[in-house]
Amino acid sequence: MAGPQLSHLMGMADTPMGRVQRATLRPRGGATGFTPYHGSPACQPRSNKLERGQGGEEAGHLPKGSSLRPRLLSRGTGFTLVELTIGASILLLAIVTLLNAFGRQSILNTHSRNLTWAMNDASRVMERLRQQNSGSSCLTPTVAPPAGFASWDAWLGDTTVNGGGGKSIQPAPLTNELIVMSTSGADPLQVTAAVCWRSQERTLGECQWNGAQLVPNDTDGNGIITGPATVATLVTCRR
Repeated sequence: MAGPQLSHLMGMADTPMGRVQRATLRPRGGATGFTPYHGSPACQPRSNKLERGQGGEEAGHLPKGSSLRPRLLSRGTGFTLVELTIGASILLLAIVTLLNAFGRQSILNTHSRNLTWAMNDASRVMERLRQQNSGSSCLTPTVAPPAGFASWDAWLGDTTVNGGGGKSIQPAPLTNELIVMSTSGADPLQVTAAVCWRSQERTLGECQWNGAQLVPNDTDGNGIITGPATVATLVTCRR
C-alpha cells in the first residue's frame, strides 16, 4: 500500500493541494506512511492582529529592501523652485492689485470730500444772495457782490466778519478754489453758482489754471459756467 500512496502523493506535488501537503506533512518511520507534523510554522494559526498591506506584506513589517528614509524625504514634503516662483508671482500680483485699489479709493475719497465742501461754499453764497434781495429797499433783483468786495469769490475767501468765512477746499483754497456766478433773464433772475477746484494737478469744472490761479473758461460757449458743484435758483425781490 505504500507504493500507491507514495505515487498518488507525488502526482499531487505540482498542484496547490500537493504543495500544501508537502509543507504540512512530514514522513516518519520510512516511506510506509505520513503523519501530520504539528510543529511546522505553516500549521500554526496566524494571529488576528496581523494584517496585510496592498503588496501582501504583513502590517508592522517592511518589504524586503525597503527603507523609511526615502519616504521621509520624498517630494511631497517640500516645494520645488518652480512652485516657489509661481507662488511668489501670485502673491506679488495680489499685492499690486490691492495697492492699486487702495490708490483709487483714496482718490475717490478726496473727490467726495472736496465735492461736499464745494457744495457748502456754493450754498453759503446763495444764502447771502437771497439776503441781499430781501426787504423794502430791493426794487430789482441783482447778483452784485456785497459792498467792499469785487466778486463773490473774494467775499467767500474773506475770513473777516464781513466776509464769507473762507473757502473750504484744501490745500491753498484761495488759489485752488474758484466760485463763479452766472445769470440770465431779468425778474426773476436765473442765477447759477458753480465751484471749480484744482486737485492733484487736475482742474474740475469749467475753469482753467493759468499757472497762478483758476480763471473761468466757458468751454461750451453757453454763457453759463458749470462745475461738479453747481447750485441754480431763481432770484427775485422778497419784501
